[in-house]
Amino acid sequence: MSILLLGSQPAWPAPQATVQSSGNQDPNGCGFWGDSLTLSVIDQGKKILKKDYCSAYGKSKVQVITDTKAQNFVLLEYSEGHGTNATTDYLVVYALTKTLAERARALISFGVGLTSRWFYDYVVETPSVGGLKLVMTLRVWGIPDPGTLPEASTKIVEVLHTQ
Repeated sequence: MSILLLGSQPAWPAPQATVQSSGNQDPNGCGFWGDSLTLSVIDQGKKILKKDYCSAYGKSKVQVITDTKAQNFVLLEYSEGHGTNATTDYLVVYALTKTLAERARALISFGVGLTSRWFYDYVVETPSVGGLKLVMTLRVWGIPDPGTLPEASTKIVEVLHTQ
């Protein structure tokens, strides 16, 4: 008996992404030791892409999401700035093709007082038409200074399918 699957996803897993610190060095010219990082994308055991970048205090997260049309996206969180509650956090979405092609960038955390901060927590959805939909919900920590919060308590970021 034979089974033929039409339109199915490949049998191999999605690529993996990792972040590696340069340690107490600054080969990327970030200005602070420990801020230099390298994003690596590995597919089927082989490193296919590498991107050097800077992130305050070496703080960064990465994940690969595959949409419903088998397009892979790399989601990278990183920080800018130094000092007490002085960092600003971003989320960058890259389409993973032969390169990392930036498709979206969003501010996801910001200090709004000496000890207060707002965050956009997000959930990634994969619409049937392909691409990604990021549903971002505002969360506040502490008591922010007046007039410092974003106007939108919910934001939607849509990243279109590119292949």
